[in-house]
Amino acid sequence: MTQKPTFNETRRVAGRLAAVNLNVVEERAPTLEFDEELTNLVDTKFIIAAKPKAVVEEPTPTEEAEPEAPEPELHAAARAGDADRVLALLNDEHADPTVVYRGKVAYVVSKDKVTRDAFRRAMARAPDAWDWISEAQVPSALTEELEAKHAAKEAEYEAARKAKEKERKKAQKERKKKQSAAAALLAKTQPANERDEGGSKSAALLEKVDKDAKDRREQMARAAERRMEAQAAAKRASLGALGGAHFRDSSSIGGGSNGS
Repeated sequence: MTQKPTFNETRRVAGRLAAVNLNVVEERAPTLEFDEELTNLVDTKFIIAAKPKAVVEEPTPTEEAEPEAPEPELHAAARAGDADRVLALLNDEHADPTVVYRGKVAYVVSKDKVTRDAFRRAMARAPDAWDWISEAQVPSALTEELEAKHAAKEAEYEAARKAKEKERKKAQKERKKKQSAAAALLAKTQPANERDEGGSKSAALLEKVDKDAKDRREQMARAAERRMEAQAAAKRASLGALGGAHFRDSSSIGGGSNGS
């Protein structure tokens, strides 16, 4: 029999009903007591739900990523800025500059201009060895003639810069000298009671001296630039004249041979 319809009583009855003896199977005839227990269990209005089993999802097999290929030596040298090694790989070991690693060729990952120039020198030495422009992405060849021209241009620029710096220092020295002379002159010519009023005049005079020195410095710099341009033009003209004379001499020699 069951006691009062409480939750603990329901658990007790449910435990008894769920108990199963696997070794002995005993048939129990229905009795009035058994029917009363079932009736009381239904009257409690409790529902005992079986705990759902946890669904364990089996891991889906994943494709193993292929190991990444090691970085080519040409890419590593270019990225490190080792221009000598880049040139040796291209000229002596015939490394392929069109190889793509992580979406980029070796020229693109070069650290600096010196390293990129190594690719351009290799292109000038072996222009037909690779598709330098389209696949290797090297823009142009750096020949010895171009390097000499660039060196001459840089030397000319450096000489002009030094000359301009020299003129600037000279003008600055002259300006300071004139300022000192002007201040000394004002101190000698003005009485003591007018020196305070002369302070503004002295400042105006110094400002005028600075302006004159600046204008003179700019004029000298422009004159130096014009002289350098004239020298460069004369040099180009002389080279052109020599080339024309050589062409005329060769033409006259050719013409004489044809006439005979």
